[in-house]
Amino acid sequence: YLNPKDNADNLDEAYFKILENLPKEERERFLLGLWGSGVAGAIYTEELNAAQNEGRIATAKYNPDFPCYAVFDIGTFDATVIWFVQFIDDKIFILDFYQNTGRGFPHYDEVIKSKGYNVKLLFFPHDGANKDWSTDNTRREAALTAGYEVFVLPRLSVWDGINAVRVLFPRFVFD
Repeated sequence: YLNPKDNADNLDEAYFKILENLPKEERERFLLGLWGSGVAGAIYTEELNAAQNEGRIATAKYNPDFPCYAVFDIGTFDATVIWFVQFIDDKIFILDFYQNTGRGFPHYDEVIKSKGYNVKLLFFPHDGANKDWSTDNTRREAALTAGYEVFVLPRLSVWDGINAVRVLFPRFVFD
């Protein structure tokens, strides 16, 4: 278990006061370093607790013998997120994660290349087919021009997407 008290020499006392005033579950997680039952309102709390209890967290390592994929959540007014994953046997290894805001595809292309994974295929959400008004190209076309294969996922309702992830969650192994 790690908690802020282990790093007290580098943290402001005011930060500890903020943590001490959090609701009970958040205080246990962020001040005491206890996994707890999650943060109120979190979507995948039960699934993450199961992954923790089953030892599927902090065990995913890149295997260069298998392809690596970059799975995007493209943000326009919020963060763009990339998960780097490998599908090996019946498991989905979540190797790495990156997020940023207000950057275009060339930035994310550099990030992908800097990771050292052999990424050839990108998964984009439905808005990967949207055109950028300044270039008249889709996000998919930008990635194709950079040399990637791209699969644009179909549009689902938010809850259908959440439930699709819940179905896959028992197969996830996280670094």
